[in-house]
Amino acid sequence: MTRTDDDFEALKYLGDGYRANAIKVAMFDEVHDPASVKPGVVERAVATAGSSGIEVIEVGSVLASSPDRSKFVCLDGIHMTEPYHRLMAKEWLKYLAGARRAKLDGANK
Repeated sequence: MTRTDDDFEALKYLGDGYRANAIKVAMFDEVHDPASVKPGVVERAVATAGSSGIEVIEVGSVLASSPDRSKFVCLDGIHMTEPYHRLMAKEWLKYLAGARRAKLDGANK
């Protein structure tokens, strides 16, 4: 989760380290973090990741348009439910299998 300046610095440090060692890393652009609703946080995380060699997989629009969106957060307000994890797992698998690219267009949602 990227919520503080230290978190963003750590993300950059990790990305730079992986890139220096020729390790390919990918992450989602959005994880529906209930505590990270401040404007600009997602954009800053995406920019930080991209600048340090981390491939950013777009899922924000998939999450936003999901009919199960209202069921994603557990009653504790922190953890995610099975419908969320199922959706995210499907997106990872599509990406890893080559069935979708990191950037979404209308054809590979």
